[in-house]
Formats: sequence, C-alpha cells, structure tokens
Amino acid sequence: MTLIDALNWRYAVKTFSQRTVSTALRDELIEATRLTPSCYGLQPYRLIRVATPETREQLGSYAWGQNKVHDSSDLFVLAVHTDGISAIVDRYLRCQSNVRGESLSSLNDFRDYLITTLGQKNDAEIIHWAHRQAYIALGQLTTAAAIKRVDTCPMEGIDTAGFDRILGLESCHLTTSVACVIGYRDTDDKQASKPKVRFPITDFLVEM
Repeated sequence: MTLIDALNWRYAVKTFSQRTVSTALRDELIEATRLTPSCYGLQPYRLIRVATPETREQLGSYAWGQNKVHDSSDLFVLAVHTDGISAIVDRYLRCQSNVRGESLSSLNDFRDYLITTLGQKNDAEIIHWAHRQAYIALGQLTTAAAIKRVDTCPMEGIDTAGFDRILGLESCHLTTSVACVIGYRDTDDKQASKPKVRFPITDFLVEM
C-alpha cells in the first residue's frame, strides 16, 4: 500500500472492534511517534499510554461519552511540559549529552542560544508552543498507523483538566494536549463506507 493509499484508507473511527493491536505493532507506532521532528529536537511533550482499564473508564467521564476511550485497543495521551523553557532545554541537553557523549559544559553556548531564542516567550506562550509541537507528533502517529493498517481517532473533544486530574499530571509538570485511540474499525462503523471529504487540490493548494 502506498502512502496516499494509506491516507485515503484512514478516517477518524467512531466505533472500534474488540480486536487488539499486537504489542510489537503498538511498540512500533510508539517508536514512530518518538522519532517525530520537533523544534530544535526539544520534544516538549510526553506520550502516555493509558493501560489500566479502570483509568480508561474514569477518563471516559471526561470525554463527553465517547465510548472509544475504553472500547479501542489502546489509548494514548500527548501531554506537554509546563515547567518552563529552562527545564525543557536542560532536559533535552542532558539527553544529548548522554546520547552523543558530549559534556554538558560543552553545550553551554547552545543552551544560551536556545534560552535566548525561546525565552522571548512567556510561560503561557511556551505551553502554547509545546501544544503545537505535540500536534506534529499526533500527525506522525496517525500516519504511521495508517501505513500499518491500524485505525486511529484523534480526540480534542475531551476535558483536559479532567484528564490531568485522573492521570495526576500536574505533579509531573505536564498538562494534556490531545488524546488518540488506536485499534481496528468495527464492521458496523457507518463512517467506514462514506467517501472522504477533502477540498480539491484547486481549492487547497496556493502557488505563488
């Protein structure tokens, strides 16, 4: 299946079957999401897999009755860091130091550059920026899943404060950005047979 075939095949599934995604395939999708590009590679977010059925049931109360929160194979939540740009940068530089064997002191100039560049934003603007970064990861997850013939449904229709509370994210300096469920479409999902609605290329592409 080509990339375009996969993207035409996928849609936001409303009703999931009981079939589960294998551990190996799920891990591959997690890895694809981890490899998402982000601004300076900072990855100012975490991917949370909600594995406990009881927790998924609780989250259902904050998803406006969307059964797919607990009926799908897996529930992921992308949550962004809220502890400020210095913490985000230092977290990344520690990772870079470990991966590349570079001393932290040798990265001081890079740190100063990142803090100066991104530090022009206030805390609220940094969180907003982090949410935008998380959505890039969401796009990569849904595309990777489509290529593997795994269904997805991104979920913005959730009470993020409720998700934060159930998942205990505040104490981790995180806040919910968006959720995404994965699995396999039910044969009775009426959305599956409907043509995909997208603007034609003449109304979508602007060439200058």
